[in-house]
Amino acid sequence: MFQQMKYFIVVVDEHSFTRAAEKCNISQSAISQQIKELNQNIGTPLLKRQGRSFELTPAGKYFYRQGKTLLNQIEQVLKNTRQIADNEQEEYVLKLGYLQMFGTTEFLKAVTIFAEQYPEVKVNITSG
Repeated sequence: MFQQMKYFIVVVDEHSFTRAAEKCNISQSAISQQIKELNQNIGTPLLKRQGRSFELTPAGKYFYRQGKTLLNQIEQVLKNTRQIADNEQEEYVLKLGYLQMFGTTEFLKAVTIFAEQYPEVKVNITSG
C-alpha cells in the first residue's frame, strides 16, 4: 500500500496519470491499476474520473493530505537513520582546554575516567 500511496500522490501532484507514470518510470496502465487497487484496499474511490481528467473525492482529498504528510515523515525518518549510521562510523572528538595553574590534577583524573568510559571518543587537550 505504501507504493500505491506514493503513486496516488504523484498522480495528484502531476494532475495526470500519463505524467505520473513517466515520473515513476512505469506504464500508464500500471499506475492506473495501482490506483484501482488502492481504491479497493481503502474501500472507497479517491478520484472521480471525467474522461481524461479527474477530481479528488472528499476521501481522496483527505488521503492526499495525510499521505503526503506521512511520506514526508517517512523520508525524514530514512534520512535521520542514514545520518545516524554515518555518525556511528565517524570518529568523535572532544576538545578540552584548561588553565595549568587551576586544578590540573583533578582535570586530568576526570579526563582519564571519561576516556575509560568512552573509548570511542578521541580527547584533544589544550593547556594554557
